Amino acid sequence: MNFQRENSSICSENWIQDSQEHKVYQLDNEENKLVKIIIQVTLTKDQKIVYQKNGTILRIEQVYDTSRDPEILNYMEQIQHLSWQGQYALNNKKNGKWMVSWDENLIKDASGYYYDGKKQGLWIDLIQNYWIQAQVFETGEYLNDLKIGNWNYICNKNKIGGGLYNKDNSKQGKWIELDEGFCMAKKVIYRGEYNMRGMKVGIWDIYYFKDGENQYKQIGGGSYGQEGQIKIGKWVELDEGFYRRKQVTCSGEYNIKGMKIGRWDICYCKDGEKQYKQIGGGLYDQEGQIKIGKWVELDEGFYRDKQITYHGEYELKGMKIGRWNIVNKGQKIGGGIYSVGNSQIKIGKWTELDEKFNRDKQVIYSGEYNMKGMKIGRWDIHYCDRWGDGEYIQIGGGSYDEGENQIKIGRWVQLDEGFNTNKKVTYSGEYNMKGMKVGRWDIIHNKSADDEFEYIGGGSYDEVEGQLKIGSWVDLWEGFQFYAQVTYSGEYNKKGQKIGVWQILYDKSGDGEYEQIGGGSYDEELGQIKIGRWVELDESFFEENQITYNGDYNMKGKKIGTWVEMDILENKLIGEKIYNN
Repeated sequence: MNFQRENSSICSENWIQDSQEHKVYQLDNEENKLVKIIIQVTLTKDQKIVYQKNGTILRIEQVYDTSRDPEILNYMEQIQHLSWQGQYALNNKKNGKWMVSWDENLIKDASGYYYDGKKQGLWIDLIQNYWIQAQVFETGEYLNDLKIGNWNYICNKNKIGGGLYNKDNSKQGKWIELDEGFCMAKKVIYRGEYNMRGMKVGIWDIYYFKDGENQYKQIGGGSYGQEGQIKIGKWVELDEGFYRRKQVTCSGEYNIKGMKIGRWDICYCKDGEKQYKQIGGGLYDQEGQIKIGKWVELDEGFYRDKQITYHGEYELKGMKIGRWNIVNKGQKIGGGIYSVGNSQIKIGKWTELDEKFNRDKQVIYSGEYNMKGMKIGRWDIHYCDRWGDGEYIQIGGGSYDEGENQIKIGRWVQLDEGFNTNKKVTYSGEYNMKGMKVGRWDIIHNKSADDEFEYIGGGSYDEVEGQLKIGSWVDLWEGFQFYAQVTYSGEYNKKGQKIGVWQILYDKSGDGEYEQIGGGSYDEELGQIKIGRWVELDESFFEENQITYNGDYNMKGKKIGTWVEMDILENKLIGEKIYNN
């Protein structure tokens, strides 16, 4: 299964040691959709592919056949759960029957044969973006690693698409193909025709299977020119992020060069409704692709719980000018002015949204930009609780220097990166003149709209270098929220590394009383390396899933021996796992 790679420089002949950032899709649990994140992929000297995120190893894969380009996975779910098993010949090439597992459980419907490292004969393969919400197979025949003849897409044992490959491995004739992000939340297919050169021509229709309905219904489409692949004339196409909670389409016209011209409308259909309603749009110039005049645009993260639009004007060169307003479901909540000219720079007073603004994180920032588009002076942070009265109240803020560096200085109260209705956490402390955190920083938590913010943690940063945690600290657990009020308590050395005993504490009843439920020790000399006996939390720990893992680390920070999985809520053993030294 060859995955399309966004980072083509990772592929190589005869294996070249390399390490690069790589974009992969990961499930956003809050919005229930796939989003792109960056991880690190390393090709090692001993022919391994190592996937890492923020320094944590996600997967190590041994590669035996280095005569082929390495297959780099583009989906986090596959990196964590997918594996193929089969035999290698003496020349290290795949040979015989290969099968696939998900979480070490065999996927019975998928398998095929290799001969001398090439796929041959009938295969039941996985689609490129196969995962737990996209359990779709593609079935057909390979000849020397190339698809030939008829191929079908199968979902729940039903055919949902497919078409014909010619002898050159190009699609030909009529096809029903899946959207590249096809899954339970985005059941989108395209129907149309390929010419003899594998180029889309003529009319292509777009169909969507909406929850609660029993068939695919056409929601868009248009025509490609006879030269192929160039959109021409009237089109209704899907927004790039289209899915169940963001049923957005764009309709307008392409010229003969495949450029958008004239009026384009943006329409939205709420989940559970049948009709698309216009919510935005504007004009492209007659040369194509350049926005002009008044526009209503959707926020890049627009979806059911973030219906934000931007209202303003473009000048003739496609640059935003003058006043732009930010609107949330018809109510103006922010905006400001862009400079006149070719710069598209924010100037003067602005109220803008947090980049993750949604119904559970209604956070806005208000302050001033200088003539070069740099934040200066006082900026305030306001929050509107979704369960409150609709009013924005100030919960933080601080000052930027008056220069051109956009550096935070002095006293600040700033929000936790994951701040939302269930995690109203702020940090209070001071920045030095270089924009580095120094001295004491406190961690404050507000449990509800009626409660006052209360201190739950914190510690000190180095006064000289800044940004380095030193001495005693109470940190928040990565998954901290209202239903998982967990903190870590311990000490950092002068290099900002965890050393000695660290305790894991949990406020079980939500009354501010924290009790120890786990922890262990870090190496005193090297720091950051776990050693000896540890009790750790499941990454999904919360009040109804109080799972811990108990076991030992060796002096190199590797798990060894038997690790016991416990349910501390029920006080019972769930399972065991043995790690070899």
